[in-house]
Amino acid sequence: MAKVLEEEIWQPCGMEYPVTWSLDSKRKQQVKAFCCLNGVTRDFAKFGRLYLNNGNWNGKQLIPKEWVTQSTTPDTSLGGLRTEKYHWWTLPDSDGAYYAGGLYGQYIIVYPEKNLLIIRFAERNLQPVDELQNFFRQVIEQL
Repeated sequence: MAKVLEEEIWQPCGMEYPVTWSLDSKRKQQVKAFCCLNGVTRDFAKFGRLYLNNGNWNGKQLIPKEWVTQSTTPDTSLGGLRTEKYHWWTLPDSDGAYYAGGLYGQYIIVYPEKNLLIIRFAERNLQPVDELQNFFRQVIEQL
């Protein structure tokens, strides 16, 4: 999986640094695919831009548009409203904004309606998620 991400997305987008994943142990060296993608702010901004453009990077479709739509649409298959799907969360009450969140307060916020991308990096997450969501909504509303 790490090799596919590097070759199919990271390199074509011209990321500044190689992508790395946290590993489960030094002995097994298995990628933690459920989390822990490591990169720099500018590279995550490019990844967000890729999603903002429905998987298209400078005229080349790197991620199928259908996948972008599917992964950023809430999963309601079990009868309730889920705000997460494939590690993308919808921003409640925002008319289509969605985000990816990191373990320590990193966020990629994508708001297609306003062609807006917000990147937030932090060393640790000091605010509850609902406070951050409210802050992101306020920023979006002002633009």
